[in-house]
Amino acid sequence: LLYYGVAEPVDHFLRPPEGEAGTIQAARNAMTYSFLHWGIHGWVLYALLGVTLGYFAFRQDLPLALRSALYPIFGERVHGLVGDFVDGFGILATVISLVTNLGIGALVLVSGICYLIPEIPDNSATLITAVLIMMFVATVTTVVGIEKGLAWLSRINLRLLYALLLFVFLTGPTNHLLNGLVQNTGDYLNNFMGKSFDMYLYNQKASGWLGSWTVFYWAWWIAWAPFVGMFIARISKGRTIREVVLGVCLIPLGFTLAWISIFGNTAIHLILNQKQKVLGDMVLSDPALSLFKLLEYLPFNPYIAGIVVVICFVLFLTPVGSGTLMIANLSSKGGTSDSDSPIWLRIFWSVVITIVSIGLLLAGSFNSMQSAVVLCGLPFSVIILLYMFGLAKALKQDDFDPNVAKKQLAISKDIPIPSNCDQNKVTEVL
Repeated sequence: LLYYGVAEPVDHFLRPPEGEAGTIQAARNAMTYSFLHWGIHGWVLYALLGVTLGYFAFRQDLPLALRSALYPIFGERVHGLVGDFVDGFGILATVISLVTNLGIGALVLVSGICYLIPEIPDNSATLITAVLIMMFVATVTTVVGIEKGLAWLSRINLRLLYALLLFVFLTGPTNHLLNGLVQNTGDYLNNFMGKSFDMYLYNQKASGWLGSWTVFYWAWWIAWAPFVGMFIARISKGRTIREVVLGVCLIPLGFTLAWISIFGNTAIHLILNQKQKVLGDMVLSDPALSLFKLLEYLPFNPYIAGIVVVICFVLFLTPVGSGTLMIANLSSKGGTSDSDSPIWLRIFWSVVITIVSIGLLLAGSFNSMQSAVVLCGLPFSVIILLYMFGLAKALKQDDFDPNVAKKQLAISKDIPIPSNCDQNKVTEVL
């Protein structure tokens, strides 16, 4: 969101796949494209994997691993080569998604630091240093445990994100932003089906745009699904399927679309109505710096930019730390929701992610990471389709089995839950 919240709507506005650039219609279409990429498609994937993995872990007493969701299809073979392949492919997809996240985070972080302190050079050495620092902190958090490491820091960071969103909303064109959120939501709903299936068959110019944006986003969501799905399953013990689906699909979706609408419409308003074309040029030339350039048009710029750097560091650090822990758990065949992998395995995967991140950044920065995500993400969609059949089959058997108690996603709702665990945070949000 920090990278694309401003950059994507402006890019679609000034370089649209079809129609004239820089017009009112281009502005409207730009927000529709952005909503499509950040909308319900991705969150449904997360909900599907969260429900599926949680169901087989807590209802069927199988390990909390990707292989378990295929038990209705392959039976005991999931404990052999079939399961190893699924878990291994999930690990590969998760590593690439975390590497991409870390790379984008390093780009935004370095751009922000160099923006605040011009004396620091914006080059490969600074970028690699940022990756090393972020991964060192992430490794420490995986060793000491997420709850003791990043949990309290991420809660503070979430409040800073809310504050930043509210700040831009109140100091920007507030009335315009309110109207924009309503109109953008309506346009998204009206064009949902058509844009979801639009292949730009009769517009050769847009075919490259489709691959660079929509296909990349779908692959990115899919590549993130194994990690996020396992995380959702782990914190959803005791929830009904309905609660998990609604909690995953509505709460983060609402925040994400509000963020895209407020930041995107603020930037487009400045370019279209205030004639600040220099902002558009800067966003196109350096997307990682787009948020900081937007803040120049709002009050208290240096201070807010400093806060954004802090937010960026923690925001990109949190999924890398928790994702590394999930990969380590997967590579040790899952286990239970209350047990984690050995410390040496967590450190090993932290080192792997660091090396791959630096290698891809040096190989060609963002383009190489995009290609890696598409190559690893899209094939995993076949496994997700199998998950759908497996879950449907298991639920049907569950529904007609008189020996199965009508339980929620937990073995028992009477299991004591520590006061500081993630489940209570979810309860608080709901």
